[in-house]
Amino acid sequence: MPEPPEIRPPNMKLRWILSVSGAVVVAVVTMMGDWSGMLSNRAALAVVEMGFARGRPNAEGPNLIIYKIKNTGLQTAEIKSFAIHILPKIPPNPQYISKPPPSSIVQAGEVRAGRISAGEMPQARVAALLAGSGKLYVYGFVKYADDTWWLGNKEFGFCYMFDPEPTSVNRFGICPDKKYTYTKRYYAGMTGNRTVTASKSPSAPYPISRPATPDSITLKP
Repeated sequence: MPEPPEIRPPNMKLRWILSVSGAVVVAVVTMMGDWSGMLSNRAALAVVEMGFARGRPNAEGPNLIIYKIKNTGLQTAEIKSFAIHILPKIPPNPQYISKPPPSSIVQAGEVRAGRISAGEMPQARVAALLAGSGKLYVYGFVKYADDTWWLGNKEFGFCYMFDPEPTSVNRFGICPDKKYTYTKRYYAGMTGNRTVTASKSPSAPYPISRPATPDSITLKP
């Protein structure tokens, strides 16, 4: 009769390696899910609207521009730094003067509206804007933190340009320049090279004036 096949004991080392590997894979997948959940549940601020208070530039009286900041995320956002500027031409590289906003807390789903003055405009300037030969830009950034600050604070850069088309929403469109429109993460204590001190020289090619403190009100989402 043929001899029965030899029965070898199971390879315990291999079973241990497979068991540990499986546990590691499960842990990694779980951590990735938790990480993804934390990122998707964060605050998310954006400047969602820009427009003249009276719908168009006007040669009579001040030209107030209304902007709206909305928190589309799920956590409360605390604005750490804010900048907004109005210029007839944007510099090749962004230049900002930052300052704390008058209202720093934006709840999830909340909209904050502020206003900044473009000043008085002569009729020739208004006519150029409406004809499309004149340009007007409103740009800046919002730096903010939320409850998951250890994942880095967040920064949103925005840039709007006046659109003379009567059918455009609020007559402002988003600038195509990606140096001005962006979203990124940063860590507290880091200093970027985009925030600069305004030049006091009258011959500076892109003089930036410190904006007046914009009024802020809370709107329902």
